[in-house]
Amino acid sequence: MGDLRIGQRPAAQWLLALTLAVLPLAAQEEPVKPTKPDPEVAAQLDRFEECIRDKQEAREAEAVQIIDDLLARYDDMFSKDQRDFRKALLSVFTKAKPRKPEDPRLYRATVDAMGTIGGPESAKTLVGLYDNNKKIHGREWEGLREQVLENIGRCKDEKRVEFLLKRAINDPEDGIKRAGGKALGY
Repeated sequence: MGDLRIGQRPAAQWLLALTLAVLPLAAQEEPVKPTKPDPEVAAQLDRFEECIRDKQEAREAEAVQIIDDLLARYDDMFSKDQRDFRKALLSVFTKAKPRKPEDPRLYRATVDAMGTIGGPESAKTLVGLYDNNKKIHGREWEGLREQVLENIGRCKDEKRVEFLLKRAINDPEDGIKRAGGKALGY
């Protein structure tokens, strides 16, 4: 019989290597999107509502953690769960007690989550937040307003280019101009 040293049977080695390379790919399946709302997501959103309505603001860290947890699962959520999560994020600015400028972590986590989710819906919400929300106006909130602008850019909604351009050119605050310009770069 022949000698079975490496290099003498290149066709067999290629076939073996190809089989070993393709086998793991064939075994992987696309994640299946859920066909109904997840009760665990609903429970987390209920806890989130409780956290943001806490008058002593003692549950801020828990609320931020819930945002992070749900954001990590966002792409695999049922569409109704995604919609409910976006509504819950908006409720931070509409239903919750106004936060102090010294501790804006809940606002920042919410704005970042909206930017990460992206799309025209999130961009529209963030523009409305920037324009109409008296809770984040004033010199002490300039950093958060900059973050809102940057996350509008992260949403990649072409309809918001003019809005960002106006902020980048016409705003009297240098930080806002800078954030508007940075947002246009996304």
